[in-house]
This record gives sequence, structure tokens and C-alpha cells, in this order.
Amino acid sequence: MILEENWDKLNDLRRFALLDNEWRNILAAADIAYAMQEYDLIVHLTLVSKFLNQRGLWFEGEGLNMKALVVTREYNDRPDEATIQNNLGLIYMLQNRWEDALDAFHESIIICRECNLRHKEGQTLGNLGMIYQLLDRPIEALAAYKESTQICAEFNDRSDEGRALHNMGLLYKVQRQWDNATAALEKSLIIKRDFRDHIGMGKTLHVLAMVYQEQGQPIVAIAAYNECLIICRERDDRIGEGTTLLDLAMLYEKQGDIIAALTFARQSVEALTATQALAYVIEAQVLVAKLENTSVTL
Repeated sequence: MILEENWDKLNDLRRFALLDNEWRNILAAADIAYAMQEYDLIVHLTLVSKFLNQRGLWFEGEGLNMKALVVTREYNDRPDEATIQNNLGLIYMLQNRWEDALDAFHESIIICRECNLRHKEGQTLGNLGMIYQLLDRPIEALAAYKESTQICAEFNDRSDEGRALHNMGLLYKVQRQWDNATAALEKSLIIKRDFRDHIGMGKTLHVLAMVYQEQGQPIVAIAAYNECLIICRERDDRIGEGTTLLDLAMLYEKQGDIIAALTFARQSVEALTATQALAYVIEAQVLVAKLENTSVTL
């Protein structure tokens, strides 16, 4: 299936729909190819790594990429090894194996620099930044994000540039560097609007709204929350909808508008109850009870 010429023309949604029925056959084919020393095929089949990550099939993804790693090292195929190491880094990161992920991303970057694979280096640096951030090493994370955005911009890779800018904004937010957070997130949002990346837009708008709120710009924050809410509802993202409504409710509470806050809090409970996000449901219910008690005493 992934050997077909039109595979690269399919979006992820269509690819994943096809792979849901075929991934077991693909992994079986990789085992056969490895036994028969069809090494080029094994490396090619690692294209399913993103799908395996999305479905939480990390053990299977690691096994496939470890076979490919053996092959690339045996044939001294350094460019493909860089890709495989990046794949492994993502697999480890999703399993919270952060030190393993760090080693894999570092190895990938070393190879990229050795082989002058500058674009791939920029993409991997964005992943490295996330690991540094998870390991609470913000200085190194920020340096990786900045270098990633610079390299991706050189290659007009707007998607990865936008992703690195979003993560940089998150890092600045944690550090309470509100102006820097706003600048990074607004740049990321512009890129995502250009690509009509609605999922990415929703995520960035939500974080941006929280930053605007911290900067004392409630009107701008409300506008960002409302746009995020529209996107979540268009995508039937009930968790995104519910958490956005919850944040709106808390914003209105801080503004002293208890009626609006209670309205949004109740809507948040309704949206979140339809999900398995129990912690958010409880948080929303507690807020509703608090606001109801406040409205009675007014």
C-alpha cells in the first residue's frame, strides 16, 4: 500500500484510515523482509511510524525502527539512520522515556551535521527542544527551538517552524515572560492560519488567550477563546470545547461577571461530561457550585 505512487499525496487522515486495516500486514512484511535481507524495504516501511505513534503502538514502532537501525548501520546509510534515530526519539518521548529520547535525538543531529542534512537537523532540533523542556532544562530547550525556527525558515518549512514557535511560546509562558510568549505564539498562529491548520490554530489560540489574560488584556483574551471555541465545535472536539469554556468561565469570574461565568461553567460541565476527562469534569462542577453559591449571596 505505502509503495503506491499516490501515497505521498494522501493526507494523514486518509493514510491512517487505510493503515488501520493494514498495519499488521505491514509489520509482518517487515519481518519477512528482514529475514530475507530486503533491507531497502524495511527502511521504507518505517514510513508507518507516525501512524503507530498515533495509535499508541509504541512497542511495534520501536521494533520496526530497531530493525531499520540495524540495517542502516550495517550499510553505513547515515542519512536514513538520522531519520530512524529521530523516529525512535519520538517513540521514546511518547513513552516518557526522556533520557532515551534525548540520546536518540542527539545522535540524529550529529549525523545531520556530519552529512549536511540541514533541513532534517532543524526538524529534529524542534523535537530536542521538547525533550529539554520536559527535563526542565529551559535554557537548552529555548536554544534548540530558536535554532529550529531559523533553519526551518531557511527551507520555507512553515509547518515545523510554526510548531517550534508554539512550543517556544509555551516555554516562555511557563517562565512568565509574557511579551516573549505573545510574540512567539502570534507568529505561530499566523503560520497556522496560512496553512489552515485548524487543529494547530485551536491549540495556539487557547494558549495565547491565557497569555493575554495574564497581560491584563481580557477583551483580547475573550476573542481568542471564542475563536478557539468555534474551531473546537467545528471539529467536534468536546474536551477542547469544555476546557475552553472552563477557562472562559474563570476569566469572567475574575472580571466579576458571575452570570456569564456561571453560563460558561455550566456549558463546560455539559461538554466535558460527554468525555472521559473526569478531572476536568470535577473541576468544572466545583466551579459551578462555587458560582451558584456566589450568585445566591449577591
